[in-house]
Amino acid sequence: MAQSTPVTILLATCNGEAHLQSQLESIARQDHGRWQIIASDDGSEDATPAILEQFAQRFSGRVQLIKGPQRGMAENFISLLAQASEGPVAFCDQDDVWLPGKLSRALSAIGSEVRPVLYGCRTERITAGGATLGLSPLWRRGPSFGNALVQNIIGGHTAVMNAAALRLMQEAGRNIRVPFHDWWAYQVISGCGGRVIVDPAAMVRYRQHDGNLLGASRGPAARLRRLSMMLSGNFAPWFGQTEVALGAIRPMLTPAASDLLDRFSELRRTPGLGAARAVLAGGIVHRQRRIENLALALAAARGLI
Repeated sequence: MAQSTPVTILLATCNGEAHLQSQLESIARQDHGRWQIIASDDGSEDATPAILEQFAQRFSGRVQLIKGPQRGMAENFISLLAQASEGPVAFCDQDDVWLPGKLSRALSAIGSEVRPVLYGCRTERITAGGATLGLSPLWRRGPSFGNALVQNIIGGHTAVMNAAALRLMQEAGRNIRVPFHDWWAYQVISGCGGRVIVDPAAMVRYRQHDGNLLGASRGPAARLRRLSMMLSGNFAPWFGQTEVALGAIRPMLTPAASDLLDRFSELRRTPGLGAARAVLAGGIVHRQRRIENLALALAAARGLI
């Protein structure tokens, strides 16, 4: 996509005064200068609205401020998708920092494809104070619908979608309840015949702090936490929600994805050794890491997926 392509940035905020200004300044420094922001605030009780107002005054006509639905982050972002009139669009968290070439690199990767395209990239994890912690994982197995059913590898804070993907998400997002907006985008676009790009370059500084819902997946502690959640059945309600949501848009899925969804549903309802073997065989669903796949297989055997 050309430098002249306008990008709509979908920014969800809620009590983000601590880091919001840094994120806004990183948007202002983008080398792709044609952007506009729709900022949806979910009832902030701190200085977040004032920070947004000041930024809107500074960039007159380029920042639209709206009230969020106040039903959580996922619904705030999904409601933002409905507000965008054209693509491409970029999800934006309130507490990260975009590197200057973030938008231009995403648009270049998406190119001029007419089918739905979802772009995501690696991130540089940073502390609340901005100190570097390391890079997010490089997912070597790549994106697929079978992976999307049980794992999200596209962080919403990195996601950019072309116009076709925006239209697809708007159609899929009506009256949908899902646990995570970015995971939903990965599932919908991979399941409906779109292209998912995982850029190995880190173009976002991803801030880790107590307010992160899940945080980064890098490091022994993060891996242990996810394994524990999986083996405790914590993922099962999320799988159930997305199974229902994907069932509601079944006519939009490719035949292969629809068949895979049926097989996943059967897998969830028939625990035991056969379910574990089916996961390990990799023909239905899989996670990116071998140890997490083993944990998923054990959870499937115990009826916890």
